[in-house]
Amino acid sequence: MEHIAKIFENGIATDRFYIAEQSNEIIGVIACADCTQRALAATKKDCKKYLGFIRGAIVFKIIRSELMRPHSYPLTTGYYRCAWCFAAGKRKRCCKRVDESNS
Repeated sequence: MEHIAKIFENGIATDRFYIAEQSNEIIGVIACADCTQRALAATKKDCKKYLGFIRGAIVFKIIRSELMRPHSYPLTTGYYRCAWCFAAGKRKRCCKRVDESNS
């Protein structure tokens, strides 16, 4: 699992992630993307470096087709790639609040 994390280490677009806090405690995280940039990406070089030549090439092909393919959304359209709500944020609508604070 550590190798997979290393693949994405350089491809995290930090400007696409938003954090919900309450009383200085993180209660949720949301990743947003649009047709110009994804929240998460990987390079073929990193896949091969951490997984070996053959496995790296196969994994990169899967990642590219599932996570990095371009969308035909208009520039004004964004979408949530993923959202996490930690135990402290459950039932507090933390992801909705993160979204509203960025509108």
